[in-house]
Amino acid sequence: IPAERKIILPGSFNPLHDGHLKLMEVATW
Repeated sequence: IPAERKIILPGSFNPLHDGHLKLMEVATW
């Protein structure tokens, strides 16, 4: 799912799915 990763990579952090929240937590770490 590279498309979703591309959407997450940019500065648009919209926690619409659990995956986004997990990625945000990992990014904060």
